[in-house]
Amino acid sequence: MARLLAALVAIAGGLGVVAVYPGDLRAASADLVRLLDHVPVLIQQGLLGLVQVLAVATPVVLIAVAIWWKRPVQIALSVAAGAVAALLVASLQSWLDRSTPLVVERELSLRSWLTGAAFPSASYLAALAAGVTVLSPSFSRRWRRTLWLWIAGLCLVRVFSAVAVPLHLTTTVALGILVGSLTLLLAGSPARRFDIDLLVQALGRIGLEVSDMVLEAGGGLSRRLRGTMDGQPVLIEVIGRDERDADLLVRAMRTIRVKGIDEDRPGWSPGAAVEHQALCSLLAGSAGVRTPMILGVTETVEGDGVIVASDPGGTRLGALDDDEITDDLLGQAWEQLVTLHGRGLAHRRPNLDHFVVDGQGLVHLRGFRAARLAADRRLIGTDVAELLVAQAARVGVERALAAAVAHVPRSDLEAALPVIQPLAVSTSTKAEVKEHAGKALWDEVRSALQEHLGLESYELTKLDRVGLGTLVSLFGGTVMIYVLLAFASNWAEVREALGDADWSRLPLLVVLALIGFVGGVWSLKGAVTVTLPFWETLQVMYAQSFLNRFTPANAGGMALRTRYLQRHGVDLTLSAASIGLTSAASGAMQVVLLVVFATWAGSSTDLGFSLPDVAVVARILLAVLVAGGLAYLTPWGRKLLGRGFTAIREVGGELIGLARDPVKVVQLFGGALFSKLTTILAFTVSVHAFGVDGLAFATLALAFMTANTIASVAPTPGGVGAIEAALVAVLTGLGVDPAAALSIVLVFRLITYWMPVPVCWFFLGQVRRSGIV
Repeated sequence: MARLLAALVAIAGGLGVVAVYPGDLRAASADLVRLLDHVPVLIQQGLLGLVQVLAVATPVVLIAVAIWWKRPVQIALSVAAGAVAALLVASLQSWLDRSTPLVVERELSLRSWLTGAAFPSASYLAALAAGVTVLSPSFSRRWRRTLWLWIAGLCLVRVFSAVAVPLHLTTTVALGILVGSLTLLLAGSPARRFDIDLLVQALGRIGLEVSDMVLEAGGGLSRRLRGTMDGQPVLIEVIGRDERDADLLVRAMRTIRVKGIDEDRPGWSPGAAVEHQALCSLLAGSAGVRTPMILGVTETVEGDGVIVASDPGGTRLGALDDDEITDDLLGQAWEQLVTLHGRGLAHRRPNLDHFVVDGQGLVHLRGFRAARLAADRRLIGTDVAELLVAQAARVGVERALAAAVAHVPRSDLEAALPVIQPLAVSTSTKAEVKEHAGKALWDEVRSALQEHLGLESYELTKLDRVGLGTLVSLFGGTVMIYVLLAFASNWAEVREALGDADWSRLPLLVVLALIGFVGGVWSLKGAVTVTLPFWETLQVMYAQSFLNRFTPANAGGMALRTRYLQRHGVDLTLSAASIGLTSAASGAMQVVLLVVFATWAGSSTDLGFSLPDVAVVARILLAVLVAGGLAYLTPWGRKLLGRGFTAIREVGGELIGLARDPVKVVQLFGGALFSKLTTILAFTVSVHAFGVDGLAFATLALAFMTANTIASVAPTPGGVGAIEAALVAVLTGLGVDPAAALSIVLVFRLITYWMPVPVCWFFLGQVRRSGIV
């Protein structure tokens, strides 16, 4: 995965430089080639010939070694990946040649004592890099470094011989690594060869002689062996680079995703990982925790970490049947964890697989690789939360909570309550919850613990550092910056267009921007059967608009409206359904207005609009149906479509209930229509304010609705970035001068989107102070 990410960065950087600075890059490359062209021809020909021989020999040797090690699947994958990489580079050759100066092309006529200087070509190097990437997991670390140094040497010699430029070679090799990494990702990386002789040597260096070693089957990336030493059973755990790499990737992803839990974890190398595990295990044992005795820690010559411990045997608590997990075993598990916490250690992964029941019915605690020394209260609470949820998933909330209450101090239970959430626990516990209980268990455990503690309220700890919403917001912000840069690059023309604008239309634009919120009031009042005060609801609509400016997919505003409805006696489920109903009404009006304005604009032949051909519409609908059918064949597709059908049924049920009151229906859909029409009118006023009078209302309305529909696909707050780019594009497509189009969009968005922000912020504070929400 690390190679994949590095390759993507290198390719993006290389192609980006080629696209943005082809001329400068070509000039710099030409200067480098002219400098190296002073190397005597004899040396150039000798180096080229040597490189060509070794370039031919390298894949032959690699395949021969893979055959010797009986790796037929890896051989086939490496050949396939090489072919794909070669074809990919060949298809991009014309693009990459934009950075190649003519002097290099002339040097390609040079011949070595073997063949022409064009070999090894870019396609050959890409294929070689892809093949080495696929085969490298089968080789030792020393051989892998040698292979990559050799490929780097090939590239350097070609540059030194003045027959290639650095960026061209870097991008070529990166494409090969990308294809090879994707091949390993899709087909799975092969299990690394395990040399037990190297393990015996490592154990001998610390004076341990283990006999009858047997490698356990399974275990994923971990290598676990059982053996005997002085007649006593021992367990040997080997942490290799594969497990280390996987652990680093998981830690990196969790560090990006989660904050305050997995930070500052030690063990960036296999040796450091086993040393930390041994230290925590020894400290736990000295505190009275039943844990295996550590007998030794060492490293192999390949850099694998090795830890040897006593093996009391037993069965994992998670492997027992539900009826075998007694209250005594639950209590013993809590005793071990509380004892660990008493020494200031947090286990960090106290799932049921790390508790082992021996032959005498005693529970032992294992797996201290992720443990933390001098743990703070939040980490202690996270441990308690995980074990509580893990036990509740197997034996029920009541028994699990009773066992916890009998052994865990109240302060630790209070610390656990805010972190009883999926992000705080290990993957194993989340899988237990999904398999045995379902998502509702999280709320059930929190509610039961809150009731036991007698707390009126609590707030979940925010563990998200970067979520999907943040990423899409960043993307939208990037698009917005692009629009602003385009605005700045055309500032002279934009300033001239702003100077020619009719600012007498500004008051009307401001009024339209503010009264559109009234439509939201009507729509919300129409979605519920209770009576909502108009002024209170209007304040809420302004307040939720402020939240929507800074949260993706209108999540903040929807939460505020849901809370408002709850304060007026609407059940949580009905509140959520009502908010969904207003969204459905808005979507329905979006479709209706698109059809109306498309028909209206299409009926005016002088405007250059025409309705799509029926055959085109039929093909689009057929494609959508086929895509839906194919999605339904997959588990995730059925799950997604099932959720969609469930939402449609809920909205349909609400609509049937509201249909008994025609006034509510008119309010629901009329409010959504009013809001959209005021925004359309504001857009047309902005267009006419800049002297663009040749476009009819229907044309502008259709243009706005089209751009708004396209921009709504991007779940950025308020469509920032996406809607500006879409509006500029449709206006330019209608023949509006680019500078004028930028000015129109700038004024329209400033007045209708950003100007109400201070007003909305004021009302957000007002509804909070007055207790409306």
